[in-house]
Amino acid sequence: MKAIAITSDEKFERLLDHIGWQAHRAKDYWYLVTKLQAATDDYQAEMNETPAFWGFTFYAFRDVVLSCLCRLYDQDPRVLSLGRFLKTIQTYRGYFSDEHFRERLHLQSLATDRTRVDDNALQDEIRSVSSTDPLVSRLVKLRNGLIAHNDDELVLGNVQRPGGLEPKEVQTLLDRAVQIASKYSLIYRASWASTKVVGADDYEQLLSLLREGHASVTARIEEEIRQAQAIRHDGRLVVLFRSLGRISGRIKSTLRRRAARRRVPAST
Repeated sequence: MKAIAITSDEKFERLLDHIGWQAHRAKDYWYLVTKLQAATDDYQAEMNETPAFWGFTFYAFRDVVLSCLCRLYDQDPRVLSLGRFLKTIQTYRGYFSDEHFRERLHLQSLATDRTRVDDNALQDEIRSVSSTDPLVSRLVKLRNGLIAHNDDELVLGNVQRPGGLEPKEVQTLLDRAVQIASKYSLIYRASWASTKVVGADDYEQLLSLLREGHASVTARIEEEIRQAQAIRHDGRLVVLFRSLGRISGRIKSTLRRRAARRRVPAST
């Protein structure tokens, strides 16, 4: 896997921004789906009113997370991935030099404890995002057989279905991607994106409103049942309603007969 050709700071920042956005996007969706999943026990009655909706929602969020991970850990040498991003850093180390850093941030001097690129750590990170890593290897098999493509041999049952990833394994891959993106953003421009998007816990308000709505509808239904039971136990009202029903039926029959007598026969 080769580095991506870079000709300016602006070009490198585009790569850095995109890798960071992809990693944080995946982690934000994973945070949301895991929190919603954890709330299913407490909100079982409310969610069971619309089980298809919640089922589709959980599947959609998981698909987004896996799709992002597949792009981040893509082993195709022609695309932007964590592997090619790290190879680009390794090749263009000059962009991380003290001189470039001062010039880019318009600084007169540097802090003595400024973090710099460590060659050994960088090499370990490159290995950690390649298919030589067991977890990444399993993700790549999922990608090639089920997520990005439909393996015909797999569909026909000629090969064994690749095993899925456990939640803790998905979390490991997400943390690894975010850590790499944040680390090199900090080294390159002394800043990094927040690890939690603004509004990440808005789902709590949604669930609260869902509970209030469910309670309101339940109370209305119970009141309607109570009223119906009260009417049923009142013999006079039952007789009255039955009488009104018979009268209404006779009126409708009379009107239909009169309309039939006035109807003009169709011409032949």
